[in-house]
Amino acid sequence: MNFNKRIMLIGIDGVNFELLNPLIMNKRLPHFQQIMTHGSSGSIDSILPIHSATSWVSMLTGKNPGKHGIYDFFDGFDSKNKRRIIDKSNIKSRTVWQYLDLFNMKSVVVNLPVTYPPSPLNGIMVSGMLTPPNQLCTYPCHLNKSLKADGYKIDLFHEVFDTESTYYEQAVHIMSTRHQVFTKMLSDIDWDFAAIDFTSISRFQQKLWYDISSIENLYVKADELLGELIDEFDDGNTTFIIVSDHGYKSVEKKFFVNEWLWESGYLSRYISTQEATIPNFWTEKFGHNGHNKKLARLLAEAKITKDNISKFLPDFLVETLKTISPDRLLKAFPRENLIIDWNDTRAYYSSEYSQGIRINLKGREPNGIVNPGFEYERLRDDIIRELYRLRDPMTFQNVIDVVYRREELFHGDCLDLAPDVIFVPRNYDYVLKPSKRTSRSFIGNAKDLYPIYSAQCPNGLFMIYGPDISHGANINHIAPYDITPTILDFLGLPLPKDLDGKVLREVLANNEYFAPDEPVTVPISELSDMDRDRNFERTNAMISQFM
Repeated sequence: MNFNKRIMLIGIDGVNFELLNPLIMNKRLPHFQQIMTHGSSGSIDSILPIHSATSWVSMLTGKNPGKHGIYDFFDGFDSKNKRRIIDKSNIKSRTVWQYLDLFNMKSVVVNLPVTYPPSPLNGIMVSGMLTPPNQLCTYPCHLNKSLKADGYKIDLFHEVFDTESTYYEQAVHIMSTRHQVFTKMLSDIDWDFAAIDFTSISRFQQKLWYDISSIENLYVKADELLGELIDEFDDGNTTFIIVSDHGYKSVEKKFFVNEWLWESGYLSRYISTQEATIPNFWTEKFGHNGHNKKLARLLAEAKITKDNISKFLPDFLVETLKTISPDRLLKAFPRENLIIDWNDTRAYYSSEYSQGIRINLKGREPNGIVNPGFEYERLRDDIIRELYRLRDPMTFQNVIDVVYRREELFHGDCLDLAPDVIFVPRNYDYVLKPSKRTSRSFIGNAKDLYPIYSAQCPNGLFMIYGPDISHGANINHIAPYDITPTILDFLGLPLPKDLDGKVLREVLANNEYFAPDEPVTVPISELSDMDRDRNFERTNAMISQFM
């Protein structure tokens, strides 16, 4: 086993080949081109539900969500029926750096999703997505001070969006600062595994998909930073793995799932300006919903609504209001939200990123009314049947491509955390929303008062470059949970038997494997023994039994 081998995992969220290939053809991305020519590449089949938390945790554990437990950015309801945002404690499996800890290998982990709050590891960590705003969290904790001095920011938060140019400037600044911090950390430690995630492209595409020129410039910036990492750390022992968790595509319509459940008789709801039962993730996380909060509060206290405001104003002001954009005027008032009445609700769409409907099951949900067993299964069958029957009232086409029972997609001790029904919108042309409709129908225009221009779609990116990697090979149907077993195997380590992923050995040239012909697996109990005893000699002796 060669302990000199190193792995660098580079995440560039939201990138896929549909945008990447034309830029490569136009010679704007020389370093991506270098990797594709002198390394191997292919598409990652994003795991359902498609979002960063599920995809990244699957990549970093080598397991499906049924084992690691992450299906959503939210984790059920608290005692006040308020949605809880997940953190690292919700991950029920070891991450790749925790496996490496058992073998006294050092890791540098920067900005990976669901790493807050960071726990001790043999190396350095800066937490990433889901870290509370305006708060840095590192291990060791003394690094916080130097990161603040460097102007480091965790994420491209949506509330900084004043103009397109400032949002683009923020995106570039965050990418550059993150790269600078990462390279400095790598020079300060003798590392075996390093990982970083660049999220600015994903955030920008999500918000400003129509600004194709700026998006292309961000791809060029990512290429520049990627080239600098390769130039500095391509020492003949380092393998570079570049991934994105999913891609993006244009969308034209919204499917308001809870409104459909209400019309279908599965859910009871009313409309109010009080806090939504199922909040928007970005609003819940960062407190920004596009409305003027102070003005909305004053109008609410005066009991002035968009329907009665003309009664309180002189005629000339009423005429002036008519010249203001309807969208701007509406956003002066408190947002109207969908409030679920749990006492008469049998099923609900659990969040905008869940791609799933949960049955309001007795004994599991805080206000469950559906009996387990026959009633549960009959209700689930009814919902699946109705989803397949659902037609767009404007086009009369199917809204849903495929529907799954959760046990058809996931397996493991955390299966019960999954939505009961998971579904995929037709061609990913519809954004799935839990909120109040913005149109007469439960199918609405995506460019409404709260416009959405793009949404996550499958087909993430995978590239690998380094010693013994095949040149120009194309590999497809890569699962996110193939990444961890590939990292462990390339470092010459045994694989835990409970991993779901496979080692991507087809990327190796001339069958020159880093490890034996078949990956060596170790019962998880024996890895736990190593965890309890960190003595290096004993650990090394255990490794030798499997090599």
